[in-house]
Amino acid sequence: MAQELRRSLSNSERRMYRRTVKDFGSEIICFDEGLNVLASCVLIRVQNEPLLSSTDAIEHLKKADDSTRSWGVWTLLVNHARLLLEATSLLLLTGHQNRALSCARDAFEALQWADICLNNSQQARRWLDNKKPKTNGVTYNSHLSKDTGDMAQRVLSTSGTHPYLDACVRSLNARAVVASRRPKKEAVEAYKRSTLFSLYACLLVTKTAIEYVVHSDTALAQSVSGAAGVVGRIYSTLNALYSSIQATSVP
Repeated sequence: MAQELRRSLSNSERRMYRRTVKDFGSEIICFDEGLNVLASCVLIRVQNEPLLSSTDAIEHLKKADDSTRSWGVWTLLVNHARLLLEATSLLLLTGHQNRALSCARDAFEALQWADICLNNSQQARRWLDNKKPKTNGVTYNSHLSKDTGDMAQRVLSTSGTHPYLDACVRSLNARAVVASRRPKKEAVEAYKRSTLFSLYACLLVTKTAIEYVVHSDTALAQSVSGAAGVVGRIYSTLNALYSSIQATSVP
């Protein structure tokens, strides 16, 4: 998979990929472990509800009872969040940091929509009709914490989704390093600070996703071996990243 990915990249993306893996290999491995847990969770849900992977899934859910409809929509939205986080990882590896943060924000929003639809079958039906669930006055699951939600709206929006200053310069820091054979020390430091920050934000959303998913369907916690261990490793990695960020000036 890694070799196929590298062959499809441009020269600058290929250099960025090698540089990111070299500088942040352990954090990338931790990210991948989290994505594997989410993939396993979705696979188990689809195995329990095989019609979700069929072309008739939407019509099936529209006609289903409230519980089946809510859980089906929840599974589809959790899978969407997982795919967005996979895109986040690939974008981080290839130096597209602002787009990575944008995908992470969208992944968090997909989890919020999943929670709304799980607890309200009418909202699930609304989503099946290609409409946005109503979010006013919603109290989310405790694992979709206010702190993470605030970060998703504030940090991930300004650094990724919307064209604020941070979003426009973040990926330039990484590209400036790989574009030069002898990058200036200041450019390398800016790239590392920026990548530390991006990794922290994206790993936090990944950890939140795993905790939310296994809390919502407790059977998954027993079925997906190693989920708790992966969450623990991500937590430790987040602490280390936070310490590194604190030791530098935050971009």
